[in-house]
Amino acid sequence: MLIINRKVFCEKNFALLITIIFSSSVVYAEENDQLINLLIASKATGMCGTLKQLVAFQASTQMTGGDEFLTRITNTEAARLGKTLPDLLSECDASVAIYTRTMEALGFDQ
Repeated sequence: MLIINRKVFCEKNFALLITIIFSSSVVYAEENDQLINLLIASKATGMCGTLKQLVAFQASTQMTGGDEFLTRITNTEAARLGKTLPDLLSECDASVAIYTRTMEALGFDQ
């Protein structure tokens, strides 16, 4: 009669399960550049949406020093990403377009 130590069995199977999940995730990610690009576009769309909301807020409130703040924050964000401001804004437009097309293809209205 074979006696199995449940704790050892569970620990070994758990470790195997984690290894399989991690390995399949890596392979899946490597083979699905479109998914990765969509995730990148989604993240960029969020950042761009935040910047857009800051601009809209400043336009409606005309907060003292707000224009200078927006100039500094957008230039700093562009520099952090290694881009010029026109490049960042262009990439925002492209990311929003990718996100919008994807959501429409999935049947979600914007």
